[in-house]
Amino acid sequence: KLRREEMAQLGTLFGEEAEDGWWAEESQTVTVNGAGVPDPIAIRELQFHVVNAHKVWPFNERFMGWINRNQQYFQGKHILELGSGTGVLAIYMKKMGWDVTSSDYDDAEIEANIVFNATANHTSFPHIRYTWGTPLPESLSGGKFDLIVANDILLYVAQYDALMDSLKRLLWAATVPGQPRPMALFCWHRKAKGVRPFFEIAAERGFEVDHIDAHDKVWLIRAPPQPTPTAVALPVPTPEKDST
Repeated sequence: KLRREEMAQLGTLFGEEAEDGWWAEESQTVTVNGAGVPDPIAIRELQFHVVNAHKVWPFNERFMGWINRNQQYFQGKHILELGSGTGVLAIYMKKMGWDVTSSDYDDAEIEANIVFNATANHTSFPHIRYTWGTPLPESLSGGKFDLIVANDILLYVAQYDALMDSLKRLLWAATVPGQPRPMALFCWHRKAKGVRPFFEIAAERGFEVDHIDAHDKVWLIRAPPQPTPTAVALPVPTPEKDST
């Protein structure tokens, strides 16, 4: 089992923000009521995880309600969830009948708990271990995912640069000329004191950011324009001189 002192092993990866409600005395099962699915979702929460992937974070049910009312964004999409944690939102989207893949920090315990929770809820889906800011593995760089979904992952201010870098490359990878542009849907209800909003910074860096629901705090994000490849000038052959 992981313990508090292991946070030091990650240095400033997630910063002090990671200490928000991260400890429970023992593992426990909680239920989440997802709008549009018949049965509550049962989720095992772990005692602790160094990057807070052990618990069901706030606002999942509220975001699920928004998703249920706005299914047009999800139908027919290949969905990648960033920061899946316990897997609760990925389980919900799978139960809605959609193609979904979960992802989170490159860690065996996170993956094992997501698989456990998916199995307990009679469903399954792929999981990809991926740490933001690192090169995209082949499973992510192939351009399959035309919708990225994230709920309550912006607590980690120290990771904003890495997250934006990964988000940009994921959306670029899925861009196909003549097809609808891939997008990301972020749900975020918190306010980080003394920190510029993630969405404001993203807009400054060229992302298209649309606050599509002010009540339920949902943003739609599209990638900045891809850089135009620089043409390489080929050397012009020098005409041979006439030796006659």
